[in-house]
Amino acid sequence: MMNTSFEKRIQICFRLLLVLALCLTVTACSRNEATVEQSGQFMEIIGTPDEQHMMYNPTTEPPTEEPTIATLGTNCIGLTEKDLPEDAKVMYLTFDDGPSSNTPKILDILDRYGCGATFFVMKSDYEDQYKNIVDHGHSIALHTYSHDFEDVYESTDNYFADLERISNVVFDKTGVRSKLIRFPGGSSNTRSRSICEGIMTELVDEVEERGYAYFDWNADSEDASGNNIPSSRILEASTSYTQNKIVLLLHDTNQKDTTVEALPHIIEHYIDQGYYFLSLNENSPTAHHGVLN
Repeated sequence: MMNTSFEKRIQICFRLLLVLALCLTVTACSRNEATVEQSGQFMEIIGTPDEQHMMYNPTTEPPTEEPTIATLGTNCIGLTEKDLPEDAKVMYLTFDDGPSSNTPKILDILDRYGCGATFFVMKSDYEDQYKNIVDHGHSIALHTYSHDFEDVYESTDNYFADLERISNVVFDKTGVRSKLIRFPGGSSNTRSRSICEGIMTELVDEVEERGYAYFDWNADSEDASGNNIPSSRILEASTSYTQNKIVLLLHDTNQKDTTVEALPHIIEHYIDQGYYFLSLNENSPTAHHGVLN
């Protein structure tokens, strides 16, 4: 038979073990919400002690203060639609009338989010920016040399003479012979009617016969309605579209500071909607307008 003294010692040890176990349980249960790292993944413990379960965060690194499309794994620079799922939603950001003092700011924003874009350029004093656009992986396209409607739309000869001039400028500065164009005012412009009736009907056919692809747009930021109009208005207009393929008209001039201000918010909106941001190429959606002259 076990003596009384030995029995008491066993009982004391058993009670101490119970107290220790209880303390450990209380400590663990007091952590209603905690984050632990396991195998490079972050897991969050949520709920009451009786309901706790592990919820995986799909990131493999702690989130940054400013999540970017690149860190989300959808860096789009250099991609085409062939690289995307068949039903992918695509945003084509297009900038007319540059380059300008705002071009480097636009390029920095595009880099930050990993977005491709297209710049329909003119003759500009910011000649170093032609190559900067190309070096950042974006499409450089032709808008016009002069943007002078009276001269450009006086005749088809005048139009192609102007187009050749800007084409040569771009080639001299970048080594790129671009075949992407956008008409001043778009193919649906009616200003050309009072200058040369029927010229747009001629041009839309002839540019394609000469190997060019012309692009209009199916979404408008409304930043062309004035200089430095409120960025809130640009954002509201730019984010009102839901079609799967969006070609958004924006402008790159010295007077478009508010376009630059709105741009990150436009990008973030469409990132949240699951869009990829690509540069235009000769096989991209053209979003052609109806010709009105």
